[in-house]
Amino acid sequence: SLGCELGQNQSFCSTACEDCPYYRRASGQATNVLVITSDKELVDGLGRVDDTLALLLARNGYEASAMICSFHAAFVVVDQEVIANSQPDLLDCLIADPRLPGVRIILGVSKGNGSRIRAPFESAVVSTIEKPFGQDRIAEVVNRFPVEPVPVADKP
Repeated sequence: SLGCELGQNQSFCSTACEDCPYYRRASGQATNVLVITSDKELVDGLGRVDDTLALLLARNGYEASAMICSFHAAFVVVDQEVIANSQPDLLDCLIADPRLPGVRIILGVSKGNGSRIRAPFESAVVSTIEKPFGQDRIAEVVNRFPVEPVPVADKP
Protein backbone atom coordinates (compact mmCIF):
# COMPACT_ATOMS: atom_id res chain seq x y z
CA SER A 1 0.00 0.00 0.00
CA LEU A 2 1.06 3.60 -0.47
CA GLY A 3 1.42 4.13 3.30
CA CYS A 4 3.98 1.36 3.56
CA GLU A 5 5.85 2.65 0.51
CA LEU A 6 6.08 6.08 2.14
CA GLY A 7 7.09 4.66 5.51
CA GLN A 8 3.66 4.81 7.19
CA ASN A 9 3.28 1.80 9.45
CA GLN A 10 -0.19 2.59 10.79
CA SER A 11 1.20 4.35 13.84
CA PHE A 12 -1.44 7.06 13.33
CA CYS A 13 -4.16 5.18 11.46
CA SER A 14 -6.50 2.56 12.81
CA THR A 15 -7.64 1.30 9.39
CA ALA A 16 -6.02 -0.08 6.28
CA CYS A 17 -5.30 2.51 3.60
CA GLU A 18 -7.97 1.00 1.34
CA ASP A 19 -10.61 1.71 4.03
CA CYS A 20 -9.50 5.29 4.68
CA PRO A 21 -11.98 7.85 3.28
CA TYR A 22 -9.19 10.29 2.43
CA TYR A 23 -7.05 7.67 0.73
CA ARG A 24 -10.03 6.45 -1.31
CA ARG A 25 -10.72 9.94 -2.66
CA ALA A 26 -7.06 10.81 -3.18
CA SER A 27 -6.43 7.63 -5.16
CA GLY A 28 -9.47 8.18 -7.40
CA GLN A 29 -11.74 5.56 -5.85
CA ALA A 30 -15.42 6.16 -5.15
CA THR A 31 -16.18 8.23 -2.05
CA ASN A 32 -18.08 6.28 0.62
CA VAL A 33 -21.36 8.00 1.52
CA LEU A 34 -23.82 6.68 4.09
CA VAL A 35 -27.41 7.88 3.65
CA ILE A 36 -29.71 7.64 6.67
CA THR A 37 -33.37 7.95 5.72
CA SER A 38 -36.66 6.12 6.09
CA ASP A 39 -38.19 8.04 3.16
CA LYS A 40 -39.01 5.39 0.51
CA GLU A 41 -39.41 8.00 -2.25
CA LEU A 42 -36.01 9.47 -1.46
CA VAL A 43 -34.41 6.01 -1.54
CA ASP A 44 -36.04 5.28 -4.90
CA GLY A 45 -34.69 8.58 -6.25
CA LEU A 46 -31.13 7.63 -5.33
CA GLY A 47 -31.14 4.76 -7.82
CA ARG A 48 -29.07 6.41 -10.55
CA VAL A 49 -25.49 5.27 -10.23
CA ASP A 50 -22.71 7.81 -9.92
CA ASP A 51 -19.25 6.25 -10.32
CA THR A 52 -17.72 8.80 -7.95
CA LEU A 53 -19.89 7.66 -5.02
CA ALA A 54 -20.28 4.38 -3.15
CA LEU A 55 -23.66 4.74 -1.43
CA LEU A 56 -24.94 2.65 1.44
CA LEU A 57 -28.46 3.16 2.80
CA ALA A 58 -29.59 2.88 6.43
CA ARG A 59 -33.16 3.35 7.65
CA ASN A 60 -32.20 4.50 11.15
CA GLY A 61 -29.34 5.08 13.56
CA TYR A 62 -29.19 1.44 14.59
CA GLU A 63 -28.61 0.24 11.02
CA ALA A 64 -26.13 3.05 10.43
CA SER A 65 -24.14 2.11 13.54
CA ALA A 66 -23.86 -1.49 12.38
CA MET A 67 -22.75 -0.42 8.89
CA ILE A 68 -19.99 1.97 9.89
CA CYS A 69 -17.98 -0.88 11.40
CA SER A 70 -17.03 -1.96 7.89
CA PHE A 71 -18.13 0.94 5.67
CA HIS A 72 -15.87 3.89 6.45
CA ALA A 73 -17.94 6.82 5.24
CA ALA A 74 -16.35 10.15 4.43
CA PHE A 75 -19.81 11.75 4.28
CA VAL A 76 -23.10 10.92 5.97
CA VAL A 77 -26.35 12.25 4.54
CA VAL A 78 -28.94 12.46 7.33
CA ASP A 79 -32.61 12.96 6.54
CA GLN A 80 -33.81 15.65 8.94
CA GLU A 81 -37.09 13.72 9.35
CA VAL A 82 -35.22 10.79 10.95
CA ILE A 83 -33.88 13.20 13.56
CA ALA A 84 -37.23 14.92 14.11
CA ASN A 85 -39.34 11.76 14.23
CA SER A 86 -37.34 9.34 16.29
CA GLN A 87 -33.67 10.08 16.88
CA PRO A 88 -32.99 13.62 18.07
CA ASP A 89 -29.47 12.72 19.24
CA LEU A 90 -28.38 11.06 15.98
CA LEU A 91 -26.09 13.93 14.94
CA ASP A 92 -24.44 13.95 18.38
CA CYS A 93 -23.75 10.24 18.04
CA LEU A 94 -22.34 10.51 14.52
CA ILE A 95 -20.05 13.38 15.42
CA ALA A 96 -18.75 11.67 18.57
CA ASP A 97 -18.29 8.21 16.99
CA PRO A 98 -14.56 7.39 16.90
CA ARG A 99 -15.17 5.11 13.90
CA LEU A 100 -15.96 8.20 11.79
CA PRO A 101 -13.02 10.53 12.30
CA GLY A 102 -13.48 13.75 10.35
CA VAL A 103 -16.90 12.76 9.01
CA ARG A 104 -18.76 15.42 7.11
CA ILE A 105 -22.51 15.51 7.51
CA ILE A 106 -24.99 16.61 4.86
CA LEU A 107 -28.46 17.35 6.18
CA GLY A 108 -31.42 16.49 3.92
CA VAL A 109 -34.19 19.00 4.57
CA SER A 110 -37.77 19.27 3.37
CA LYS A 111 -38.64 22.07 0.95
CA GLY A 112 -39.00 25.39 2.76
CA ASN A 113 -37.58 23.99 6.00
CA GLY A 114 -34.65 26.39 6.00
CA SER A 115 -31.07 25.50 6.68
CA ARG A 116 -30.73 26.65 10.29
CA ILE A 117 -28.39 24.28 12.10
CA ARG A 118 -27.97 24.17 15.86
CA ALA A 119 -24.66 25.59 17.10
CA PRO A 120 -22.98 22.32 18.18
CA PHE A 121 -23.37 20.90 14.68
CA GLU A 122 -22.29 23.90 12.62
CA SER A 123 -18.76 22.58 12.02
CA ALA A 124 -19.78 18.97 11.25
CA VAL A 125 -22.77 19.75 9.02
CA VAL A 126 -21.09 20.94 5.84
CA SER A 127 -24.22 21.44 3.77
CA THR A 128 -27.95 21.06 3.54
CA ILE A 129 -29.71 19.72 0.47
CA GLU A 130 -33.38 20.01 -0.25
CA LYS A 131 -35.39 16.84 -0.64
CA PRO A 132 -35.95 15.12 -2.94
CA PHE A 133 -32.37 14.81 -4.14
CA GLY A 134 -30.39 12.29 -6.13
CA GLN A 135 -26.83 11.13 -6.26
CA ASP A 136 -25.94 14.08 -8.47
CA ARG A 137 -26.74 16.54 -5.65
CA ILE A 138 -24.76 14.48 -3.14
CA ALA A 139 -21.82 14.32 -5.57
CA GLU A 140 -22.03 18.10 -6.03
CA VAL A 141 -21.57 18.63 -2.27
CA VAL A 142 -18.85 15.97 -1.96
CA ASN A 143 -16.89 17.49 -4.85
CA ARG A 144 -16.73 20.85 -3.05
CA PHE A 145 -14.08 19.22 -0.87
CA PRO A 146 -11.08 18.66 -3.12
CA VAL A 147 -8.22 16.37 -2.18
CA GLU A 148 -4.72 16.18 -3.53
CA PRO A 149 -4.17 13.16 -5.76
CA VAL A 150 -1.90 10.41 -4.50
CA PRO A 151 1.57 10.90 -6.02
CA VAL A 152 2.47 8.26 -8.56
CA ALA A 153 5.93 6.80 -8.04
CA ASP A 154 8.20 7.02 -11.06
CA LYS A 155 8.79 3.60 -12.53
CA PRO A 156 12.34 2.79 -13.72
